[in-house]
Amino acid sequence: MKNRLKGLALTLSDGERFLVAIHGMECWVGVSKLPNGKTRVVVDAPRNVKVLREQLVLLQEANRCPQL
Repeated sequence: MKNRLKGLALTLSDGERFLVAIHGMECWVGVSKLPNGKTRVVVDAPRNVKVLREQLVLLQEANRCPQL
């Protein structure tokens, strides 16, 4: 999948984390490598923070659209 994201790009090492602060709400985000080559992202945020995976959003949108 082509990376369509624009904005700040961080290059992190395994186990590093960074802080995201928006309107006074703080969320720590960490990354770690898995043995299968994938990357795990951990979001340590208050319960009222909503985290969505783009792939799931696109799938939901596709399911709402009628097929021709």
